[in-house]
Amino acid sequence: MKPISLTMQAFGPYLDTTTVDFSRLGNHPIFLITGSTGGGKTTILDAMCFALYCRATGGRRSWGSMRSTSAPDDRATLVDFAFSLGGAEYRFCRSQAVHIVRGSGRREIREEHLCYKKEQGEWQLLLSGSETKIRERAQLLLGLTCEQFSQVIVLPQGDFLKLLRANSVNKAEILQTLFATKLWADVAKRCKTMAEEFSQKAGECRAARLSILEREGVETQEALADKNQQAKHSLKEMQRQASVLQAELEKERILLVNAKELEQKFQKKTTLEQRWKQLCSQQETMEQNREAAVLGRKIQQVFPYVQAWKAAEQEAAAKVRVQMQAETNRKEAETACLNAGKAAEEIPVWREQAAACKQQWVQLQESYQNAMRLNEVSRQLREKQAAIAQQKKQKEQAEAQYQTTQTRLKNGEKHVTQAQDDMQKLPHWTQESQKWEKYQELFQGRREKEAAWKKAEAAFQEAERSRQKYAVQVDAQRSKLEQEEARLRQDQAYSLASALREGEACPVCGSQHHPFPAKAKGSYDAQQLELLRGSVQEQEQALRKWEQTANLAKVKMEQCASDYQAQQALCQEIPISEEELETRRKAAQESLISAQQAASRLEKYRKAMEQIQREQEQAQKAKEEAVQMLGQLEKEAAILQTSQEEILRQVGAAGSMDEIKAKQAKLKHQEQQWNQKADDAEKRLALAKTAFAVAQTEASSAKLAFQEAEDKIHQAKEAMERSVARVGLDPAMDFQSFQRNEEELGALEQQITRYEQERHAVGEQYRAYEAELEGKELPDVKSLEEKQAELQEQSQAMAQHLGGLLQQLEMGRQSLEQLESLAKNSTEAEEKFSQISRLSQLLLGKNPLKIPLQQFVLGIMLDDILSCANRFFSMLSQGRYSLRRIVGSTGGNSFGGLDLEVLDANMGGTRSIETLSGGEQFLASLSLAFGLSDVVQSYSGSVRLDSIFIDEGFGSLDQETLDTAMKALAQIQKMGRTIGIISHVSELKARIAARIEVGRKPSGSATVSVVAAT
Repeated sequence: MKPISLTMQAFGPYLDTTTVDFSRLGNHPIFLITGSTGGGKTTILDAMCFALYCRATGGRRSWGSMRSTSAPDDRATLVDFAFSLGGAEYRFCRSQAVHIVRGSGRREIREEHLCYKKEQGEWQLLLSGSETKIRERAQLLLGLTCEQFSQVIVLPQGDFLKLLRANSVNKAEILQTLFATKLWADVAKRCKTMAEEFSQKAGECRAARLSILEREGVETQEALADKNQQAKHSLKEMQRQASVLQAELEKERILLVNAKELEQKFQKKTTLEQRWKQLCSQQETMEQNREAAVLGRKIQQVFPYVQAWKAAEQEAAAKVRVQMQAETNRKEAETACLNAGKAAEEIPVWREQAAACKQQWVQLQESYQNAMRLNEVSRQLREKQAAIAQQKKQKEQAEAQYQTTQTRLKNGEKHVTQAQDDMQKLPHWTQESQKWEKYQELFQGRREKEAAWKKAEAAFQEAERSRQKYAVQVDAQRSKLEQEEARLRQDQAYSLASALREGEACPVCGSQHHPFPAKAKGSYDAQQLELLRGSVQEQEQALRKWEQTANLAKVKMEQCASDYQAQQALCQEIPISEEELETRRKAAQESLISAQQAASRLEKYRKAMEQIQREQEQAQKAKEEAVQMLGQLEKEAAILQTSQEEILRQVGAAGSMDEIKAKQAKLKHQEQQWNQKADDAEKRLALAKTAFAVAQTEASSAKLAFQEAEDKIHQAKEAMERSVARVGLDPAMDFQSFQRNEEELGALEQQITRYEQERHAVGEQYRAYEAELEGKELPDVKSLEEKQAELQEQSQAMAQHLGGLLQQLEMGRQSLEQLESLAKNSTEAEEKFSQISRLSQLLLGKNPLKIPLQQFVLGIMLDDILSCANRFFSMLSQGRYSLRRIVGSTGGNSFGGLDLEVLDANMGGTRSIETLSGGEQFLASLSLAFGLSDVVQSYSGSVRLDSIFIDEGFGSLDQETLDTAMKALAQIQKMGRTIGIISHVSELKARIAARIEVGRKPSGSATVSVVAAT
């Protein structure tokens, strides 16, 4: 990954929109990010990490802690990071804005997460969505998580020292994240879990067997088998008794069924006898209904003829009324027609009046057209006169602008001449300023080396005091240990007995059992002696460390003194004092700044002169165009004035347009009134004639309809009389009173039919039951039911007892099977627990080396990292130091395998990491970071580590170490890496030409300027 550009807004100290253009730094550069403390240097690294993962470096901070506290609600927090990777270019953009909901005023936080890829020179949207979705795409592209990115690409301030200083457990956590070796830890944990599962399973099997035996009330599996055998014998005897009882119960059931059937027949016979008597009492009523049904059917045959006769009489009466009304309408229409004819005689006069009005309107229309032309010409003349006035004003403005630019050109020439004079002094003041800056750096270096010398001297004195203190303590503890060991040698029997272990042979008698070991004659405590020995060893080890620390502190103190003396000699060659130097440096700096500003103003003045000349040319051109346009407008205005006078003569005394329009409207209204009167008279005459014709036709039709109705009455009456005679009824009877509808007749006939069918059926059934039950008596069903209930209770009780025996036998059989299965499972679980438990102990680090499986795998990877890191560390320390992994336990109960120590070629042995100075630890950590980057890239082909960023750490390096570190960084740069360094060390500014300088605006927002290498 190689950065291209980074844009920030309302992010940390960058309140305004700020863009860092990395492409200006060159191809694979070493560049410096510099500025005051707290100015926003580290925020640049945070922004790159935030754009990719929505978290700052190390994954510690999110939106809330990265937004500028002074940012207003209408300014979104934004990061936009573009970079190249594997020949392609990508952009990751993240923003968070405050949205005020309209109406309620409620504040909502809205976020946007986008990923782009450049295709054919244009950014194409690759993905958008949630924070997590875009983070996963970054992990897929880079092959690194946020934590891995912070560890191998962006090295936050102080964080990249963690891998060097961490113990085995903490180092395992870091490497596990980088190399995804959690699989091996999971394997060890899985073995432990499996061992616990098998142990639990074996215990559960034992507990289950005891629970089953306790539930069955026996102590052993054999006793349970005997119990089941006895239950089988009891079951067979009870099954035989149940079979006898069931046969007797079946016999009684058959007797009860037959008795109930006979009882039901006696009850049925009684019911039929009662129904037969009811039917016989209804016979007279049924005969009356039969006669009414016959009469209803006859009336049903003649009733339509009676209805037709009545309807014909009603229709004739209606026709008479229609005929009388039609004759009245005819007479009224005749009168209206005569009146309309008299009114129509005035129509020709009204038509002549309307034609006269129309002729006068046409004459006025010509005058109206001339008046319209006059108004249009007048409007155009006014517009031309206004345009002439505007052009005169523009002409005057152009002349004034031309005079202004002429004056500005003269003033600009004076400023250019003055700036050229000031700029000629720039080389002199540049040389002077550089000379005073160099002298000031020498004085600053002397103060720093003097402070380092005093600090090293204090460290040496402190180390020497600690060494002497531990030497006294070690001598006292050694003396005490020798006294205790002397007491122990006086009791040899107890000494031998204290080493005895049960199961191991005694060196004296050879026995493996030791029931009565020898007792100490005095108050000797073996455990206290071992603790004393351990304490002596620890204090001796501490003494050796303090001796090494004191030696190293002395070497460093002497080196710092030598550096200070050399720097003091350089400062003595400076011809002026430090106080006078500051005065001259400030004066030279001010003069240099003034000359630089003059140089920048000269170009500004020249551009301004060019702009003024262009404005003068534009003013001259505008003046010429205004003169030309003014002449054209004056000609057109003269032509319009002539046309206006001609039209005024043509209009004459006709009046204005409004007066002409009013006269035309009045004539139009009169014409419409005369035509309307004539049209109304013609319409009334036509309508009257039409109405009279319709009335005559309706009167004739009504008279003919009445004659037809009288004929229908005569025909309907004759048909009715013939139908009544045919069925034998009296024509004078009231047919309406005796008439029934079809539904009533059908119901009456069905009632008669059902009665006859039921009477016949009931009589047949009653006689059949009477013949069947002749000579039989009613049975005693109640006593039979009581006997059967008694037998049923006995049967149910026996069935319950039998079910209990069957359940007991089945439970016993299942319990035996469960006991056999549990015994088998328990044996298997205990065997597997024994095997897996031993394996789990080994994988979890309970082995002679105290190295868990995961740390063993990570140890191999750490060896690869150290192999790469030592190439850099050796170069940075001029061949003195290299890092080595400590194999095996480091003492105590803690796990080991990943602890580091330093090989010191000068001392010819190993040293603790803690004995290195701050600068040496920084170089070791930097070497480890470079080695880690190389190994991560080699382990994952998808990871391309083209860049690395280092936050601080160079301030602890002396001049010689800093030179060495810069040479090593240059070598790494030649491998194709971009290296960014965040530091406020002034020495680095002189060494690194390409820089990103962080500053502040007066408003407080941080700024960024990119200085390319020359």
